[in-house]
Amino acid sequence: MIPILRWLSFVWLSLPLTTQPALADDTEGDGWEDESGWEDLDDHPKPQPDTRPMVMGPHLLPPGDLGLRFSAGMQYFNAGDMARSRPLLEEACRRVPDSVPFAIDLCKILFEAKDYDGLQRVATPFYRDKKNYEFAQYLGDSAQALGRYGEAIDFYKDYLTYFGTNLLVLNAMGDCYVKTGDLAGAITVWRRSLDLNANQPELKKKLADVQDKIKIQESR
Repeated sequence: MIPILRWLSFVWLSLPLTTQPALADDTEGDGWEDESGWEDLDDHPKPQPDTRPMVMGPHLLPPGDLGLRFSAGMQYFNAGDMARSRPLLEEACRRVPDSVPFAIDLCKILFEAKDYDGLQRVATPFYRDKKNYEFAQYLGDSAQALGRYGEAIDFYKDYLTYFGTNLLVLNAMGDCYVKTGDLAGAITVWRRSLDLNANQPELKKKLADVQDKIKIQESR
């Protein structure tokens, strides 16, 4: 009987929240608070918060049902509740340490939490030992946030080599080039980005500023 109840709970959590009726009695008093919005961090796209409450609190989730707990963790993440989401995703990664999907989702959470060192600890083994370059962007983003700009450029280069053009990666790489003093490198990648999408007014301004700076240096 218990396995059936767990399966029904998993199916219930898997349904889109818009199809689930509100369960005021089940969720009342569990400490859930609606989130009013989500603040953008740099240029990285973020999932929109879902203000509907969770069906089950983490204290009610069966400890042995990893799939159910992972699904709950991602629902909390999509709702912007990092405090509840992170422990569930960390548990999933501990129990299935070779899982790329679990590790990728944990990297997303760690970046949102600004735990850049923690992100690097999770992503590095996949990138270094297993040559999984899907983690290169996360490693680049975290290295850039930590001020390790040369390291970030190398990660971004690997990402572009294996996955092709990505405007966010190109633009971030240009910022890193500026930080390292390589203005010519910044111009190269930003021009490439604008060739792919000319509708980037802020990037055009940054490019013009860098070009003016080079002209001033050359005139001295």
